[in-house]
Amino acid sequence: LFSGTLVAPRGLPMLAALVRNALGGGGLVQKDTANTALALHGGRLLALMEQSKPSRLEVTRGGAVRTLEAGCDLGGAIPEAPVTGGALSAHSRVDPNTGDLVSVSYSTALPPFIRHDVFSPDGALRMSTGVDVPNPVMVHDLAITQDHTVILDFPMTVRVERTLLDRFPVEYEPEAGARIGLAPRNKPPEDGAGAGDGGRWVSVS
Repeated sequence: LFSGTLVAPRGLPMLAALVRNALGGGGLVQKDTANTALALHGGRLLALMEQSKPSRLEVTRGGAVRTLEAGCDLGGAIPEAPVTGGALSAHSRVDPNTGDLVSVSYSTALPPFIRHDVFSPDGALRMSTGVDVPNPVMVHDLAITQDHTVILDFPMTVRVERTLLDRFPVEYEPEAGARIGLAPRNKPPEDGAGAGDGGRWVSVS
């Protein structure tokens, strides 16, 4: 039996669940719930949750929903990550002009803490860029312009060490500040949003 890990506001029960799952030998430490959103792109129907790999689904003519592949890495496009196994944002955007799927995903374990992905209309990964931000933050959404992706670096930080103090790892941390970044989609910047060809950050607090 898999132990659930989203047990806010406490941290120790979450940590204990992660340890039980790791010792259970099922492969994943955190369950792939894939229950936040659906995306249809590149001929694939994906069920998404921002801290796990997507599940690829099929809907039959009779209305039955079948899982074709759980923990799908989209042909190697999603890198492996500790605890979650890898992640893809649950709130991607499709460019209405190009058909590209634009995604901004976050990692809480290792920098760069944000990953900016662009998938071509056929579902192939066209660009993937790590975006350096000062703190591991929860990135819930994004926006797109004709040439850029709007990246939100807001002070909802994710610090795993808080669980040791029986606190939930996600907390509002106003001293971390808030910034809005513009990352070019046609040519990746040299050092993530804020450096290189057209990327920049704007502080908003």
